[in-house]
Amino acid sequence: MADPVFFSLQREFTRHLRDPGNVPAPASLDPDGLAIYTNAVIANMEVFMGDNYPRVKAVMAAEVFSAMVRDYTIRHKSKTPLFVELPGEFLYYLEHLRDEPDDPPFLYELAHFELLENLVSSDERRLDEVPVNTGGDVMSAVPILNPTARLVRYAFAVHLIDVDNQPVEAPPEPTFIVAFRDRANRYGFMDLNAATARTVELLLSDEPLTGEQALRAVAVELNHPDIAAVIAGGKSIFSRLLERDVILGTMI
Repeated sequence: MADPVFFSLQREFTRHLRDPGNVPAPASLDPDGLAIYTNAVIANMEVFMGDNYPRVKAVMAAEVFSAMVRDYTIRHKSKTPLFVELPGEFLYYLEHLRDEPDDPPFLYELAHFELLENLVSSDERRLDEVPVNTGGDVMSAVPILNPTARLVRYAFAVHLIDVDNQPVEAPPEPTFIVAFRDRANRYGFMDLNAATARTVELLLSDEPLTGEQALRAVAVELNHPDIAAVIAGGKSIFSRLLERDVILGTMI
């Protein structure tokens, strides 16, 4: 049976590593050796999160990003021991625990946009195993969407945010992003207008619709005066989606 004293010491040790400024180190441990571990925990976590969220790191001052990572290690209790899932834990912290009023208003959405690449890239579904007619007419047949495609709505134009473009207020219109992995196993995304995003959303639903039916439904929802024009314009939209492998073809 494990020694309960050892477990107690281990918990005291890890609490100190997470918050060395407020939690005393175990008296029985060598201070110099302990300092190496303490510095390594924060430094490694900062590098890891910086690698997974490079744009978040770029738009924040170095000391602010470092302090945020330290706050994460102190306040957030991860539910997973897997490194690959830690970026998701950090996103949870930003959404539910982070409460710094000086943070950029787009911080969570920018982080979500960055994590989207990890989620799509790590999706193990194989596109070559999707039964699809690559030569089908997407207007008269049911388009088959890329199974890795994820449609997200953001208040900020997250794909445009960088060091030189940091909005302080959300624009009047939301931004729609569809992220995906193409047949060459490359990550990609497209920013869509509201009508195209709604079309993609309908194609993602369980109800099988032909391309024309989906476009007609969107035109009716928008109360557009010229449904035929919407359908005609939708053909070029479908061409773009096919070209980028967001649509793989039509139902067999």
